[in-house]
Amino acid sequence: MGVLTVAGALVATGRLPDGTDGGGDRLAEQAADARWVEGITPAWMSEQMGLDLPVTAHSPRAAYEVTPRFDTGLLTFTLTGVGT
Repeated sequence: MGVLTVAGALVATGRLPDGTDGGGDRLAEQAADARWVEGITPAWMSEQMGLDLPVTAHSPRAAYEVTPRFDTGLLTFTLTGVGT
């Protein structure tokens, strides 16, 4: 059994599922603390990353962190039978 984790910095040009842009005016919020966005789904994150979530993926999870400098998206899932 293998675990595949994909992480990367995303440009916050789109809208988050809650309808916000993820950070408002970034220059005005340079001193703001980082925050993890609630309600992020694996389907939404895979779309933002331009990756297809495999149909055989087990336990998919996603997270999205907004910071004053850049945003980070995480997408994890387990694939069984990889490399056999």
